[in-house]
Amino acid sequence: MVSIGSVVALKPAEVSKSRLGTLPVPLRRRLARCMALDTLAALAAATDQLVVVSDDQTIADRLRRAGIDALVVAEPDPGGMNEALRLGDQLLLDHGYTRVLAAVGDLPAITAEAVGRLLDSSTRLPRAFVADRSGYGTTMLIAPSGELDPRFQGASAQAHRMSGAVPVEDPDPRLTRDVDAVEDLDAVIALGVGPHTAGLIGTDRIGDYAAVTIAEPAPGPSGDYVVITDAGRRLPLPASVLDVEIRFLRPGQRLHAVAAGGRLLSAWL
Repeated sequence: MVSIGSVVALKPAEVSKSRLGTLPVPLRRRLARCMALDTLAALAAATDQLVVVSDDQTIADRLRRAGIDALVVAEPDPGGMNEALRLGDQLLLDHGYTRVLAAVGDLPAITAEAVGRLLDSSTRLPRAFVADRSGYGTTMLIAPSGELDPRFQGASAQAHRMSGAVPVEDPDPRLTRDVDAVEDLDAVIALGVGPHTAGLIGTDRIGDYAAVTIAEPAPGPSGDYVVITDAGRRLPLPASVLDVEIRFLRPGQRLHAVAAGGRLLSAWL
């Protein structure tokens, strides 16, 4: 019986996605975290075991709060993405999984169904990879466990091809659209993104960053608040857009937020 594990190497949000530098730092970090959660949720649903290799001390708790079942392990020393993926590959081999899917952590449009179709179509290939939309990089690599041989980063599509991996033909666009720069966002938004990333999206683009201050709880038992933006505008803050880590807010407390069309889409500490 074929059992399939998946592995993703994640940097802490504080140091990831530097090429999204045109976004305000809090929004860039939030976007990186949301894209990772959507990617991991799809992989966890499509494979028998997800391994996350990361030195982010908060990731295990964040995954638990998001309902994502994963084994979290620290990055090896020496580190780097490929060393981290090799560690995950070995762990999955040691636990008896027969095939491994390695993926980048910024595929917010992927779905479990798209991953499942990829796994079904690649069963006859010893090692296979999905090139990104440019054909230069790699978004996913599939191999028998213990034989992953990851060569991500840089001209990784060519590196994987030279290592003997076979490119997947006509992959689902959801599997090829990673986000390296702000310009990549339009394409993934058009495809449709997962629920975590969607919380940062207005009608058809990422919302605007805003720092807000809690003014007071809204009247009634809703759990909503009223906030004041730095420009002095009062806005309702629905409880439904608050980060799951937030339990109680007090007047004067500062939050990061994303707004679009005169309403708040998401707010976090």
